[in-house]
Amino acid sequence: MSTSIGNLSADNHVKARIDRQFENMSPALQKAAAWLRKNTYKAVFMSIKDIALAAEVSDATVHRLCSVLGYSGFNELKKDLKADELSLRTLRRLEKNLEAPPSSFMQKAIEIELQNLQQTFTPELESSLHEAADMLISARRVYVVGWRMTLSVAHSLYYQLHLVFGNAVLIPSATEITEHLAFIGEDDVLLAMHFPRYSRIITQTVDEAKELGARCIIMTDSPLAPSFSRSDAALVAATDSPGFLDSYVTPLLISQLLIQLIALKQPDQIKAQLRKQEQLFEDFGMFRP
Repeated sequence: MSTSIGNLSADNHVKARIDRQFENMSPALQKAAAWLRKNTYKAVFMSIKDIALAAEVSDATVHRLCSVLGYSGFNELKKDLKADELSLRTLRRLEKNLEAPPSSFMQKAIEIELQNLQQTFTPELESSLHEAADMLISARRVYVVGWRMTLSVAHSLYYQLHLVFGNAVLIPSATEITEHLAFIGEDDVLLAMHFPRYSRIITQTVDEAKELGARCIIMTDSPLAPSFSRSDAALVAATDSPGFLDSYVTPLLISQLLIQLIALKQPDQIKAQLRKQEQLFEDFGMFRP
C-alpha cells in the first residue's frame, strides 16, 4: 500500500514515475528525465524552455516527457514537483546527512549558516525590510502569527514590537485564529511566519486578512510559499541546515534588523518609549542594581 502525503501518494511522486518509466524512454527522454530527477527544486521555478536548455534537449522532448510520466501537461507536472519538494522534507534531509556525515559537524553548521546569510542578505531584502518597517510603523495593530518551529521568530518579533509600540498581538495557536481575525481591519498589519511545510491555516489566515483589508507581511524561505504572491512585503530567508530540521538563525537575524530599522526611522518615539520602560523597571524593582 502506498503512503499518502498530502494529496500525493508515494507511488505518484515525480521521481517514482521517472524510475518506473526510465528503462522504456528514448535517449533524449532519459536525458531530460535524469536532469529533472536531479533538479526538482530548480524545475519548480523554470519554464519548459528553461528546462530544455538546462537538460540540453528540445522543448518538444520536455513536452513528451510530461506525457510519458502521465501528466496532461507541464503545469500539472510542476504542481507535483512542488508537492515532491515539500513532502518528507525533514526525512529526506536526514537521509542525505546520514549518507555523508561531515567530518566536523560544527564546522559544517557554520559553513551552511554563512551560506544562508549570503543568499539572504541581498538588495531585494533591504528594500523589503524598508517596506515592512513602514507598514509596521503606520499600523493600528500588528497581528503576529507563527507556530511550531517558527514560534521562536514570531514571539521574538511580537515582544520587540509590543515593547516599542504597544500594539502587537501574538496569535498563540491555530485554534484562536478566528477570534483574532474578527477584529482585524484596514489599518492593521498581519505579520506571518510561513515556512515549510507551509501550513494551510497560515495561507487561509493571510487570504482572510487580505479580504478584510489588512496589509500582510510574510517571512518565508522561498517564493514557493503559497502566501508569497498575496503579501504586501515578503522577507525571504534561507533556512538550510546540516540537521533534519530547518535553521531559523537567519529569520531571527532579520527580525532583529527589522526592529533596528524601525528605531532608525522613529528614533524619538522609540527613545521615549524605552525611557518609560526603564522607569517602570526601576519602579517595580524588577532587576538587581
